[in-house]
Amino acid sequence: MRLQTLHFTGEPLSEDHFDELVRMHRDARVMAHLGGVRDDIQTRSYLDFNLAHWKAHDFGLWVVRDRRDDRIAGRAVLRHLDIEGADEMEIGYALYPEWWGRGLATEIARELVRLGFAELECRSLVAITRPDNLGSRHVLEKAGLSYDGDITHDGIQLALYRIARSG
Repeated sequence: MRLQTLHFTGEPLSEDHFDELVRMHRDARVMAHLGGVRDDIQTRSYLDFNLAHWKAHDFGLWVVRDRRDDRIAGRAVLRHLDIEGADEMEIGYALYPEWWGRGLATEIARELVRLGFAELECRSLVAITRPDNLGSRHVLEKAGLSYDGDITHDGIQLALYRIARSG
């Protein structure tokens, strides 16, 4: 499965992306709403988990590159996620600050929704974010998701968003 938008192209996560994930996980601005800065051990665990998802499902986390200059802009994810005992399909994204505020996260989120419905034939998709992350909440709403209530996931209070397949 390919992830490509007007401004970005996604490359499937690989072992070669470890250093980039370390860079992202050490960026306090990027990680402010994603559980905080992570050390190398946490990043290794994150990489291993997401590589295993790719191996099992042939989709998962992509490293996102700017199509103009091939610079890494962030990451995007479409993956299985256990939400209160139910297997849900999650969409997610994280961009470096220089790509913020230009509608680019919405562009990625909309493409993830399209892939989830068109390629994976999901009945619904979810996204989770911290309740105080108003920017992400706005992106999810622009991508067609609606607030579905608060949940506790991995001991953290989160806002759950959902979109159901039409038709």
